[in-house]
Amino acid sequence: MKRENPALTRLLASVMNLHPKRIDLSLGRMEKLLAKLGAPQQKMPPTFHIAGTNGKGSVFANICSILKSSGATYHGYCSPHLVRFNERIILSGVEVSDEALMDTLQRVIKINNGDAITFFELTTAVAFLLFSETPADFLVCEVGLGGRLDSTNVITADKMAVFTPIDLDHQEFLGNNIEKIAFEKSGIITPATAPTMVTAPQSPSALQVLQTQAQKNNKTLQVVDYAVAGDELILSHNNQQINLGQPALAGAHQYMNGAVAAAAVLHFFALLQRDIKRDAIRHGLAATTWPARLQPLPPLSLGLPATTSVWLDGCHNPNGARAMAAWLKNLPSNGAPTARTALLFAMLHNRAPQDFLAEFLPLGKNAIHFFPVGLGDGGEHHAHDPNYLAQVAATLGLAATPARDWRSGLEQIKQAGQYNRVVICGSLYLAGELLAALAV
Repeated sequence: MKRENPALTRLLASVMNLHPKRIDLSLGRMEKLLAKLGAPQQKMPPTFHIAGTNGKGSVFANICSILKSSGATYHGYCSPHLVRFNERIILSGVEVSDEALMDTLQRVIKINNGDAITFFELTTAVAFLLFSETPADFLVCEVGLGGRLDSTNVITADKMAVFTPIDLDHQEFLGNNIEKIAFEKSGIITPATAPTMVTAPQSPSALQVLQTQAQKNNKTLQVVDYAVAGDELILSHNNQQINLGQPALAGAHQYMNGAVAAAAVLHFFALLQRDIKRDAIRHGLAATTWPARLQPLPPLSLGLPATTSVWLDGCHNPNGARAMAAWLKNLPSNGAPTARTALLFAMLHNRAPQDFLAEFLPLGKNAIHFFPVGLGDGGEHHAHDPNYLAQVAATLGLAATPARDWRSGLEQIKQAGQYNRVVICGSLYLAGELLAALAV
């Protein structure tokens, strides 16, 4: 993974202060800018529009991989990036180049002419302009935040609405309960939405909201039905049992994400009267790559012994922690006690660390030693103080040793000399810091 172009970094920084708030959910400013740009949102290909709390990125990556395997061309839009902003925009199957990105960014900045607009709104307009000017069969588009008032929710092309599991997250913007959050996510159901939509299994309250909104818009909501036989994913689709093999992404939850992606592709291809071979889906799921999703890292590059297994994951809320705990529980011990697992984590200040950490309690209070750390970016992304995180862990009876940053935390883990497994998680920004350090 390459580091970001310094000239691009400066250009992106120049638009950070066009709006006093980093997040201000609204469609008005976006629609105004897009009108100035010639309405690129009306010139984009059929779109997979993905909303939810957990798993959006994995479903995004799976769909892109399936489309590539099928021979279809595609654009992609996702956020946040880990190391380089270019990661957010896939143009005809390839990460956008610095030249194309900077040229289009400068065009949009000039046309915006200093009007108030958030960073995400302006950069989404950049992506949509690029997509409108480059042919492709599909666009795979991940919602930034929520759905109803998210900047991506202006797409007028035929689109497949795809919902990943909905849970508590971003309550300060989306509401303080599952029903309110599900309502915001369900806002991607628009007149452009395909008659059949796809959702991962949901809690009863979230599913009820999605079903209500689907009925109001005369749409059908299809809950993905799948099973796992051995290591293979079996999808139930149109009264058929389709064996899709073993997904490449690690963790039991990735079978669900693979099923959601496969079902979305099958339904959308059928709607558009396009053929897709089952082998293309199988091969696509087996070839999916997605950084910071149970990604193995080389221990020596982090100063750890070669015998240490190191895993990087972006889980940062209770649902993600629950999936992580389940993965840890099911790992083969190879004769080593699970107490030799070190979990190094950082958390943004708007996250609830007690809810996150409590998900690991079923493993046993001595199963993991936690190493809370700070984030290097003290500006835009404020993080909880590591000492505070250690205190929260202590109230739950969990062993925790705070460290200034991830480098200090890894050094403490190394000096302890008793951990054969290191998991790094809690924030995608932490994942980005590590991957940037390893980048060339």
